[in-house]
Amino acid sequence: MRVVLAVMAVVFLAAHGLCLGAGYEITKVIEVGPLNRSPMIGPMKWSPDGNQVAYFAFDYLMLTDTLGKAKQVCKLDGNRRRFEWLSDREVLICTRQEYEDTIQYKLVQVDVTTGDQSVIRQYRKGLGQYAGPDQTPFNGPYLTVEGNVYYFASDKSPKKMLLPTGKYGKRADPTSNSVYRMGSDGLYVVRVDGQDSVKAFSKPYADTVTGYDRTHKLIGGVLYDLRDSTIVVLAEQIGDYPEGTKGCGCSRSYLSPTCPEVLFNIGCDDGVDYVVDRIATYDYTTGTLTVLDTLIGISNCMSPAYSPDGRNIAFFADSKLYLIMREGTPCTPE
Repeated sequence: MRVVLAVMAVVFLAAHGLCLGAGYEITKVIEVGPLNRSPMIGPMKWSPDGNQVAYFAFDYLMLTDTLGKAKQVCKLDGNRRRFEWLSDREVLICTRQEYEDTIQYKLVQVDVTTGDQSVIRQYRKGLGQYAGPDQTPFNGPYLTVEGNVYYFASDKSPKKMLLPTGKYGKRADPTSNSVYRMGSDGLYVVRVDGQDSVKAFSKPYADTVTGYDRTHKLIGGVLYDLRDSTIVVLAEQIGDYPEGTKGCGCSRSYLSPTCPEVLFNIGCDDGVDYVVDRIATYDYTTGTLTVLDTLIGISNCMSPAYSPDGRNIAFFADSKLYLIMREGTPCTPE
C-alpha cells in the first residue's frame, strides 16, 4: 500500500492547455496492490456504509477497506454481468456461464465475511434463443431510487420487480421504493409495487439516461438541466487535446449520489488506439472541471465509482485499484 500525501486540487495543466481550479482538496490517494491478479475493468461498487469496495480479479470476488487492505472473498463460476451490495456484509451477483449449446444465468448471494454463496434464482436458455416455457428469466440486480436492491423477473410485460432480502438486512418496502421506467412519452418514476408513477421528463433519448436527480439528467456525456433546458457537453469542457491525439470523448459518466457533480472517464485516440485514459469531475454549479489523474500523478485511470456519500472515488489504473479521499466537496456535510 502506498499513500500519496495531500495535494491541493488547484493546478495549471500546461500539457493539456488547461487551467483548472477544483472546489475540493484531495487528502490522500490509497493504492491497493499490487493485486494478485489483474482486475477486470468492469463492475466495482462501494458498500452502503462507504467502508469497503468490492470488485473482481479474474474469477475472484475481491474486497478492500479504506486503508487499502485487500482480500479474496471467494471464487465464482462464470462471467460477472452485474452486482450490488445487499447490505454491508452481502453482495448479489448475476453470473453468466456459457456451455456447448446453452447459457446458464444465476443470481448468487455472497456473504463477504465468510465467502459463503447461495443461488437465489437461475435459468438456462439455448444459445441464440429465448428462455423456455419452464424457465423464468430475470434482469439485474439494480438499485431503486432509494438505494435498495431489486431485480426484474418474468418474460411478461410489465415485468415483476422483486426486492430480495439478505441474511443481515430487512426486506425493503415496495410501497416506499421506486425505479425509472420508460413509457411511450418519456421517463417515469414508478413505485416497485406498480401502483403509482410520476412522469420524470419527456423524450427524446430518455431510454439512455444513466442518472437523474430531479433537476438534472445525464445521457452519456451530455448533462441536461431540466429547469431551463440548457445542456453541458462534457467532452467540450476538456479543452485542448493532448499532443498526438485526434479527439477526446467521455464515457462511464455518473451523477454524484449526493451533490451537483459528475464523474467520468476521458478517452483520447490517435485515430487507431486510445492513448490517454483519464478521470475527471465536473461541478455543474460552478462549471469547474478537474482532471484527477494529473493531480495525483497516476496515469491510465479508468472505471471510476463514487462512494455512497459522494465524497470519495475508487478507480482502476494499471492493474491496481486506487481510492481517492476528498474533503471540501459539495457533498461534504456541514
